[in-house]
Amino acid sequence: MQRPSVHMQKKLCMDVDGLSNDDSSVWLLEVAEGEYLVLFGGDAPLPNLERIAKHKLIRPHGFKMGHHGMMDAWNEQILQLFSPEWLIITNQSRRI
Repeated sequence: MQRPSVHMQKKLCMDVDGLSNDDSSVWLLEVAEGEYLVLFGGDAPLPNLERIAKHKLIRPHGFKMGHHGMMDAWNEQILQLFSPEWLIITNQSRRI
């Protein structure tokens, strides 16, 4: 079987990413038996985080905002519910 071209491989990766982005994992790092919590939002969209905020009493010290800080992954209400002391927002000015 012949390997797909680089262009086709990139297209396939983007297609899979587009289909799976809404299913991104959200991780909660717990240090010292809950004394310090950091929430990692992955690429989870806003409805996923809203569901977590409603069902779990999670008040992390730090929050790595989901989906590179894009508006589909956070809002003021989420920030108020989680009330983190600090945020990490990853972003790149140019998408590949």
